[in-house]
Amino acid sequence: MSPLHFPDRNERRRLLMAASENPQSAVLSVTPPERRGPSPDLRLSSSCLDLDDVLIVGMHNIPTPEELEIVKASFPAATSTLDRWMTNWTRMLEANPSAAKEVKQRTGGEGRLYKTEIQWNTNRHKLFAGLIDGEHPGRYGMQRLRNADYYGRHLRGRQRNFLHHYVDDSFSFLSFAAAEPGMAVLWTSVDELMLLYTGIDADGYLTFSHLNHEERTKISKAVKERHEDDGKYWNWKPISTGMRRESVEAKDHIQAADILLDMASRGHDRAFVKAIKSKCGTWTVNLTDVVTREDAMRNLVRDGFDSSDSFTSGLLVQEHLPTTREQRFFVTNGRIVASVCSDRNLNGTNRREGRFFDERVAVIERPEVTGGEFERGQTAHEVNRPLAAAFARAARKIVREMRAEGRLHFVVDMGLTERGVVVIEINSFFRSGPYCLDRRRVTATHRRALTEAQKDRAAENMGLVARRRAAVAQRAEMQRRREMEWTKEVTNAEEESDAPFEFDFSFEPEPVLAMPQVDPSLLPSDHVHGLADRIANNKAVMKTLQALEFEPPEARGNSVESPSMVASRPRMAIRRRVPAMAIQPMDHEG
Repeated sequence: MSPLHFPDRNERRRLLMAASENPQSAVLSVTPPERRGPSPDLRLSSSCLDLDDVLIVGMHNIPTPEELEIVKASFPAATSTLDRWMTNWTRMLEANPSAAKEVKQRTGGEGRLYKTEIQWNTNRHKLFAGLIDGEHPGRYGMQRLRNADYYGRHLRGRQRNFLHHYVDDSFSFLSFAAAEPGMAVLWTSVDELMLLYTGIDADGYLTFSHLNHEERTKISKAVKERHEDDGKYWNWKPISTGMRRESVEAKDHIQAADILLDMASRGHDRAFVKAIKSKCGTWTVNLTDVVTREDAMRNLVRDGFDSSDSFTSGLLVQEHLPTTREQRFFVTNGRIVASVCSDRNLNGTNRREGRFFDERVAVIERPEVTGGEFERGQTAHEVNRPLAAAFARAARKIVREMRAEGRLHFVVDMGLTERGVVVIEINSFFRSGPYCLDRRRVTATHRRALTEAQKDRAAENMGLVARRRAAVAQRAEMQRRREMEWTKEVTNAEEESDAPFEFDFSFEPEPVLAMPQVDPSLLPSDHVHGLADRIANNKAVMKTLQALEFEPPEARGNSVESPSMVASRPRMAIRRRVPAMAIQPMDHEG
C-alpha cells in the first residue's frame, strides 16, 4: 500500500485558490478507499475444490418466512423442522455474503421473482382457468387445450400437493448433519448458488461455503452426467429386460404416430406415451379407432401433450401396462440406501425412524385410463410386507446389474402389474420426490463409503475453504483500515480548512531594480501618467492591498516615500493570519 500524501501549506494554498467557490474540495480530493484494489499478496491462487466424489443433495425452494407460514398451516407436524431450516438458512447467508447476493438478485426486483412452487402453481391454475373460459394459450394452443374436463381434473388437485416440496427440502437441507464436511454439496435451483458443507458450528447450525464459478460448473456437469438419468434408460439392458413390456423411442411426434399405427395394427387398444424431456408428462393414447397415420396423429394430439416442446424433444412409446402398487428405491454408490412408500401424500414427517426398508407400499388409484393423462397421481398406501419384500428382491437384482455397467447413482421405481413386479422407470436424485425418505440415510451411507484417500481430499477442501475465509477476512480488515485512514485524513483536512491558516509570503521577492535618476525639472511623459492610472485602477492590486489592510499615503499624513527610500528599506516577511474564506482569488485584469 503506497503511503498517504498530505499537501504542504503552499499546495493547500494553491488548491484553495483554484477552488474558491468550495475551498475544501481540492483539499479533500483524495482517492476514496473503495477505488483501491486489494493487495496482490492477498489474491488466492486459481486452485479449486476437489469435487469429484462429493455427495450432491438437491434443494429446489428457497425458504422465506411468508411462504413457510403457509406450509406450516398445511403441515403442522413439520413446523419445528421448517423453523430450523429458515433459521439455519438465514445464518448461512449472513456468513456467506456472496451467496446472500445471489439470493437477493434472484428474489428481488420486479420480473426476477424466484418462481417457487407456490407462485408457479398459482400462475398455472390461473392459466388453466383462462383456458377453460376459452382463451387462446399462445404457442401451447393445441386443440386439446380447450378441453375443459382435462383441466378440471387438474384444478381438483389430482397432482401431488406442491407444499410437500417445502417439507422435503427442509429435511434434505438438514440431512447434511450426517455428511462428511468438505465432501457434500448443496445444489439449488438458483444457478449461481451452490454450497459446500463445512461442518457444524458451536451453536449446532450447519455451515456452508459458497462455490466459485468453476466449481459450480463442475457440479452442474456432475448432476447431468453422474446423477441424472440421460433419458435413454429404456435402452440399458437391465432396464429394458426389467420393464417387461415393449418400449420404442421416437425422435418426434411424426415418428411416434407411425409407431402408434403399427401397435394398433397388431391389436393394441391403448399405448403409453412419455416425453423424454424430464417432467413433460405421461399419457395414455386410445388406439381403438386408429386405422391410418392421420388417425394416430389426431389421437396423439387429442390425448397427448400440453406443450409443443414435448413433440420435438423425443417420445417414448410403450405397451400399455398399468401398475396397481409402487415403491421407490434410492441408490447411491451402487447400493440401495432406502426404500420409501411412493404415496404422494407423504413427506419426511411420515418417515419410519430406524427402518431401512419401508413395509408400506403406494396404492395407485384408477390406473386404467382409456385416453388422456395417466392418472397415477392419485395415490394412497397400505402396509404389505410380502409385496415390499418382493419389490426389494427385484430392485436388488436391477441394482447389481446396473452396478456392473458402472451406473451407481439413481432412483428406481418398481411396480406391480398383471405380469408381476416390473421396473417402471429410473429418475435422478434431483428430479425424484423423496416422499417419506429419511435423507440422513443417504448422507450417512455416503460418508461411510468414503475411502481414506477421499477423506484426505475432503480435509484438503476444508483447508482451502479456511484459507479463502482468512483471505476474505484479511481483505475486510484492510478495507476497514483504509476507510479509517481515509476518514481520519478527511477529518483532519476539514478541521485544518475550517481554522484560519497562515499565508506565507516569505519567499524571495523579485529584486528591486535601481531606478534611474530623474531630473525634477522634467515633467513625466503621458506614457508614465497612463501607466500610473492603470496601476491605481487595477482591481487585483486594490483587493490585495485591502486584504493586507494597506493604508494609502494620504491616510498616513501624506508622507510619500521616495523611490530611494523604498529601495533602501530592508526586506522583511509579511505574515498575517486571516480566515481562509476571507481570501479571494486574484483577478488578473489589465
